[in-house]
Amino acid sequence: MSPATPNRPPDPVPATAGSEPDLTAALAELVGRYVGAEPRVVLHAEPLGRLDPAVAAAAYDIAGEAVANAVRHAGAEVCDVSVRLTGDSLVVEVSDDGAGLPQPAVTGGGTRTMQAHALDRGGRLEVLPCAGGGTVVRAVLPLPPAPRG
Repeated sequence: MSPATPNRPPDPVPATAGSEPDLTAALAELVGRYVGAEPRVVLHAEPLGRLDPAVAAAAYDIAGEAVANAVRHAGAEVCDVSVRLTGDSLVVEVSDDGAGLPQPAVTGGGTRTMQAHALDRGGRLEVLPCAGGGTVVRAVLPLPPAPRG
């Protein structure tokens, strides 16, 4: 697989043998595209278990866009990607130690796209300065209730 390029959109979340999307594996593959690139992109995730495919796809798309933005604009040394379950939500965070948000802050097409992905799933997206410099993109995506049966 060739390294990611800023103009290449992320691939869809791949299905595992059981035809369920595997978000952790997909994010590991995404991060792997940046090996040897600046900034160093690091994934912090544990297996998440079975996720709703639409939530997994939204999380992947948001992470992919946030990483691409960090690579293009941040001038960072490190970009951390984390994903975790908290209660009834999936939280995706992409943070970097780069230049931070421009002042005045500008909302570009990538940020609007990430916001749309979060809103489409009933979630929210925040783009905030990190303490000590850099930027964090945080998406909180509600998980649908488990089917009864």
